[in-house]
Amino acid sequence: MPLLKRKPFKRNLIPEGLKDDDEVFYCELTKEVFKTYEEFFERVMLTNSVIWQCALTGRPDLTFAEALASEKTARKALRQFPSALRGPIILVASHTKRSSLKELVDDVFNFVKDRFFKDEKIDVMNESGRGCRFCRILDVITLDNDRSKLYEPNEIEYKVQAVDDNKQPQVWITKTECLRRDKAVFTKEKTKLFLKQHVEGFNAMLKVKEESLQKFVVDQMLSSESLFVGKLPDFEISKKLQQQQEKNTKKAEKGSTTKSKKSGTKQDDITKYLNNSGTKELTKEEKEQREISRANAKKFREEMELKRQENVKLKKEMEAEKQKRLAEEKARILAKIQASVRDHNQLRDDLELTDQRVIPKGKAVSTLIDKHFADFVKILEFFHSFPEVLLIADKFPYGLNIELLERALLLKEVNGPLGDIFQVLLRTIFSMQIEEEDEVGFEYRVTNSDVPLNHSKFEHMRKASCVHRLWAMKHYSTNINEMVLDSTTLSEVLRLHLMASGAMLSEKPAKHRFATRGGYRSQDDPGLNFTINHPHIIKFLSQYSVYQLSTKDILRILGCLTDQILSYSNMREVIEERLEKSAYAKLEYKNLKANEGRRERKVIEEKKTLQEEHKNLIATYAELEEDKKQALIKKAEEELEHKLEKIDLLSIRDKAHHMKDLKAQVSIFFNHQTYLGCDRAFRNYYIFESLPGLFVEHDLTFAGKCLENYVKNNPALAHCTKEQRYRVIKQMVKNEEGGASDDKENNIEVNGTDQAVSSSNVVKKETNENDLQKELYMCNCDPLTCVVHSENVERNTWTYFNTADELDALIESLNVRGFREKTLREQLEASRDLIADYIQTCPSEKLSLLTEDVKQPSALMSKIVNRTTKKYDNPNLNHAAGTDCSVIYDYNLREVLLDFEQRVSLGGLGELKVQDKHLWRKYIEEEQYYALDDNFKWGSAREHLTNGETTNGHADENGSVHGSENSNETDETESFSAVDGLELPLFTLDSGNCSDMESDVVDETPKFKTSEVEAVKLKVKNLAMALLQIEQGIELKFIRAPFGPMKEIKDKKLMVKAMETCKKRVLRWEESLMKSTSYSQVFLHFNILNDSILWSRSAQRVGCMICRRKSDPEQTLLCDECNKGWHMFCLRPQLTVIPKGDWFCPKCRPDDYKTESKRKCRKQFVEIDSEEEEEVEADETVEESGSDDEDDVCMVCQYTGTKLCLCSECDFQCHPECAKPPVRKILKNWKCWKCTSAQQRNERFKRRRMDKDEDGSEEKAESDEEKPLKIRKVEKTSDSRVRSKRIYDESEESSVSSDEVPVKKYNKESGERRSSRQASNRNSRRNSPEPEENSRLRRRSSKKFAEETAAERRASKRSFDAFNAISLSALIDDIIRHNSSWPFTKPVSVSEVPDYFDVIKHPMDFGKIKSKLNLGDYQTNEQVIKDVELVFHNCDLYNVSDSVIYRAGSKLEKFVAKRCKELNLPFHPSDMISN
Repeated sequence: MPLLKRKPFKRNLIPEGLKDDDEVFYCELTKEVFKTYEEFFERVMLTNSVIWQCALTGRPDLTFAEALASEKTARKALRQFPSALRGPIILVASHTKRSSLKELVDDVFNFVKDRFFKDEKIDVMNESGRGCRFCRILDVITLDNDRSKLYEPNEIEYKVQAVDDNKQPQVWITKTECLRRDKAVFTKEKTKLFLKQHVEGFNAMLKVKEESLQKFVVDQMLSSESLFVGKLPDFEISKKLQQQQEKNTKKAEKGSTTKSKKSGTKQDDITKYLNNSGTKELTKEEKEQREISRANAKKFREEMELKRQENVKLKKEMEAEKQKRLAEEKARILAKIQASVRDHNQLRDDLELTDQRVIPKGKAVSTLIDKHFADFVKILEFFHSFPEVLLIADKFPYGLNIELLERALLLKEVNGPLGDIFQVLLRTIFSMQIEEEDEVGFEYRVTNSDVPLNHSKFEHMRKASCVHRLWAMKHYSTNINEMVLDSTTLSEVLRLHLMASGAMLSEKPAKHRFATRGGYRSQDDPGLNFTINHPHIIKFLSQYSVYQLSTKDILRILGCLTDQILSYSNMREVIEERLEKSAYAKLEYKNLKANEGRRERKVIEEKKTLQEEHKNLIATYAELEEDKKQALIKKAEEELEHKLEKIDLLSIRDKAHHMKDLKAQVSIFFNHQTYLGCDRAFRNYYIFESLPGLFVEHDLTFAGKCLENYVKNNPALAHCTKEQRYRVIKQMVKNEEGGASDDKENNIEVNGTDQAVSSSNVVKKETNENDLQKELYMCNCDPLTCVVHSENVERNTWTYFNTADELDALIESLNVRGFREKTLREQLEASRDLIADYIQTCPSEKLSLLTEDVKQPSALMSKIVNRTTKKYDNPNLNHAAGTDCSVIYDYNLREVLLDFEQRVSLGGLGELKVQDKHLWRKYIEEEQYYALDDNFKWGSAREHLTNGETTNGHADENGSVHGSENSNETDETESFSAVDGLELPLFTLDSGNCSDMESDVVDETPKFKTSEVEAVKLKVKNLAMALLQIEQGIELKFIRAPFGPMKEIKDKKLMVKAMETCKKRVLRWEESLMKSTSYSQVFLHFNILNDSILWSRSAQRVGCMICRRKSDPEQTLLCDECNKGWHMFCLRPQLTVIPKGDWFCPKCRPDDYKTESKRKCRKQFVEIDSEEEEEVEADETVEESGSDDEDDVCMVCQYTGTKLCLCSECDFQCHPECAKPPVRKILKNWKCWKCTSAQQRNERFKRRRMDKDEDGSEEKAESDEEKPLKIRKVEKTSDSRVRSKRIYDESEESSVSSDEVPVKKYNKESGERRSSRQASNRNSRRNSPEPEENSRLRRRSSKKFAEETAAERRASKRSFDAFNAISLSALIDDIIRHNSSWPFTKPVSVSEVPDYFDVIKHPMDFGKIKSKLNLGDYQTNEQVIKDVELVFHNCDLYNVSDSVIYRAGSKLEKFVAKRCKELNLPFHPSDMISN
């Protein structure tokens, strides 16, 4: 049990007379039961006091629980002490002569640690010297076994036996150096603990207890001879015992000398003299009287001696009691001091500490966005931290700085930086959405089930989000993330995005999102919460522009968008990657600092070694002559100085390398460090990557309430050093004890030391200390004036530090005993140098504006605008600064509509269906509107009108809107009321009110007069109707995706079906347009319509389908069916007069269309080169090569061009330089190389056939697979061109009409064009049985032709079938490194060559090719080579032959051609080297 005042603790017995229902108090620590609370409380206080001592280890100043734990640990250690060592240690200890336990333990441990004993189990090295085995010592051996000799450990050998479980037992003899004990088994601490239990004091000397010696030595039958070899050492005697023995010896000698002296000079007894004096004897009475007197005197002396002894004893007792009382008082005060020290060294809440220092005040942040600085910095930091994710290079090539963001938030220009910021964020979100949708198909789930009432608002909004997303797809035929996004459509796209955020997904995509985005669900979408919490912003965006919102609302939207971006998996991966790099960099930083410390210590050691060697060398010169000695000393000093200088130079070099590596690691983890911690007043400290400086935010969000008790600060304790801290606390306790009363002293003893310390610190608030509390940022317990918790106190929300001195003062003022300030101080101290260097670049002139500048920011804003004018030269779209956004939108929308109507009309795409178009345009220009159409209908009214049903909406000639129950006067909520049968939830944003919103939200929301609002609504409605009239004048055949088909459909049935779908989509678009309530909504409808029009069919862009030229528009005819252009003088026969009525091109002419001359039908010849490839020749007819401008494409390089060579035999076309061989000018009867080679082969086949007929060897030719196939008789046409056809059965031959023109299709795999008839014939042959003769003929091929084309086919297959990224990368790198590549490695600058892009329509450079190759934009080798060829084609087209760039391009192209040949890549050179 623990010791109390060096006596074992004894538990109280269970009180007698307890009943079953008696209430008792149980002390769990001591296992005691008490009847009264006072006894229980005293025992608890006694056990919690630090006055206990461990009975086994003797450790003092412990609580009862700590003493029990210490005894438990000691017992466990004693049980684990090796049994084989217990007897030897006891035996060795019995031979020691020590009075101190420490000296005894040192003697025993030093003797036993290097020796091993019988039956001890240890690790022993194998006989081979490789590896160790666990063995038991069998015997201890010496060479001579001399008992009178003390053997050293290295002279002893041991016989050991391996006792491994999994290995074969083995016995061998080994030396001491091959043996090893486990370090944790035998230690000095465990030896001391063991010996303390088995030794006791006797005559000032420690000896082993008799029972211990009996137990561990005698009972185990151990002896010195059986345990040790040789004799035991003669241990030294303690100095104290030695002195005591010397003292006793001297005393004994002195005593014997004195006794002998006394015995030699003893005086004779006086009685012999008295007896011989001759006096008379006393009488009997006198003798009795004398005896009585002597007895009385003796009795008196005895009584006096007893009294004296009693007085001495009483005095001793009183003195002992006094000393005891003083000792107890001293122990109590010492315990209180120690408790106070522990209390002052413990971590506490910062506001409860009494040794706080004054925190230096930072400079107040005073900017143009002072009120919203927190949100301002959040946006600025987000753009600066993730530029690679946001892709801001297009909008902000030099990043988003303070001035641009201030201009965006304060001026709110329509075409300014604010729109760019929104567009960057939205495009980032849309790209992430598309990427996420590509990974797993997204399916939005909308249920018509009722929503529980307890979650009505949230669940209804989730359902509304899904309905809005599907509604946008239905009425716009476009996903929200694919809509046109610019400064005019921004507000509506933003509103639709926010309204559609949080839409419910089906199970599969929901699980995918939950897994990839860290447990993210649809209801966690920040956009959904934003829509619920700020409905006034959504309602505002439905009628006005985002540029008209207040600054606070704009920052709220920007914050919502940034939160959405942070929730995507792409951003999470970026952040996690940065954190990993930062953690690795911090680890490397610590390792570098540790290595540098070791290097510096090594340098110091090297210098010391050199100096020691120098001293030793000088000492050797002592016996030499003086002159020679001085010369040698001087030489040695010079060598020493030289060596030291060399070491210093190497150290400086290594230091420089170290600092370089250190800065590299710091730049990795310090750039992304943002939050540092908070201080006692809950003020947050930040380091921003985008804004240098140490910023402090005083936010009351987590401050809580004031403290209940006032905490008084102690200046002496706050400003003392670490060494002085103990003396200050000791003096505080003594001062407190000196003025304390007896009652308070008793209270201290009862309540314990902890409460004693705290009770001295907590006092009532004093009024004169309020100012000090404010400087210390400590709580004064007054909710109205507290600088920490009160909202009524004026304070700077944001401050900053920008000097190293301020940083050092801040670090020094932080208390290391506070929970919050300890963490903050560690962060600041760890990166002190980095932060000090970083904050020196703080732009204080932008953060600390004058009060006059903040109140009147016009001058500052004008400077900012002037500095950013180069990028935003037209921020208000040709309007004066400060013009209302509605005015700018109204003007630009009218201009756009007039231009749109003009382009539609002039292009022949449609016609405005009004009575007077010029009057209609005049009204639009004069900011008025009249429909000028009595039958103006829209939406389903147009569809119902054709079926004889009633209309749902129309406008009269004055522009007024009339309708029935489903008229257009319904609000936006009704327009969203159904999406394919899905009803809009009852809770909508438009139906809500703002009564429950915060006061600041309502106050900051822009308000407009009712008259102004109605006027804007009317203008929006009129312009929407004007756009609707233009749309209704456009013919449906000129409308493509998203309303119409993606591609031109040649099947008439499919085309009719596609037109019906297109019409339905357009009608839904019309209904949505007429529901528009803002300019942005009208702009969005316009952009979607504009993108869906097939502008390539416009008469302004059409070219002749024969000569490909866009000249002579007055001589151009447009087909009334396909709207393609044909020059009158290019037609055959030529037309001199414009035909009356409808005119159709040769392709679109109906069957009953009368022509002046008929074309002769020519039989066709098709030659099969192999089993996979066929070549078909068609009649020379006027045939179009494409439907759009996209069809005017070179079939070799796949690039468009106005000058193309047209083959007179087939529909092949290419650039003159792409032909094989290249041609210098366009020829009228030019033939491509395919037709030329086919004609030559046909001539050879014909001659072979004629030879075979003459020799009569037709049967032999049919059986020989090496001979050419059988050819039917060839008929010559009037133009003398040979046409042949493979011999098939009569049914197949007659099924193909001779006057049909095959439709050419492009095969992406082989890079050649094949006819549709050829494909159909091949399919028919696969599905139908073939005659045996035809199957034999098809297996035959021309051996000579096969030899000519085999190499070409193999090269083509190698080049185009597999994408060889390695060879292509090597080629591009070689090109860029070439000396002549300098003009072609980067794009051409317009400022250097103004007319370059007027000539070159498709610019290309090798830098762009390398970038596209790295990004994986190429799929085949051909695509890369085409871009390389385009570079040289552009060089040849623009530059003169004698220019420097032309010669460099020619030289470089020769190198490219050579490298492509080496890499087996197909390269077609330009005219620069081909000529």
